[in-house]
Amino acid sequence: MSDSTDPNATSHGIVLSQRAYDLVKDLDLIALPTLGTATGGFLKLYGASDQVIGYVAGTIAFIIVVLGILLKISNIQYKANAKVAAVKAASLVSPTISVSPTDPTKIVVAETQTGPGIAADPKLVEVDPPSQ
Repeated sequence: MSDSTDPNATSHGIVLSQRAYDLVKDLDLIALPTLGTATGGFLKLYGASDQVIGYVAGTIAFIIVVLGILLKISNIQYKANAKVAAVKAASLVSPTISVSPTDPTKIVVAETQTGPGIAADPKLVEVDPPSQ
């Protein structure tokens, strides 16, 4: 449950960190289909009814579909965040784009103004994904 006073609670949607995204993607594309196939085969081998096999296979297939949808939504929101950062970077003189060290779901656009007599003064802007 998210805290409604947290400004980051609703602004990110379901953008996953890279590690979480990779883990869920591997689970969705490799582990669950393997588990579903192996479970269905073993249940058939040990004489389970077709109805039980259908329930197990259907449940695993449902989980695969739901995780696939969540991954796609996360990917779309991440790309939208990256586009906002790219537009922001295009408006800066010498931009650098990086992932926020404190929140991996944010992209940080920074500009350092340097020149004769000007000390390096970074301007950091954390870009949230657009709200939908």
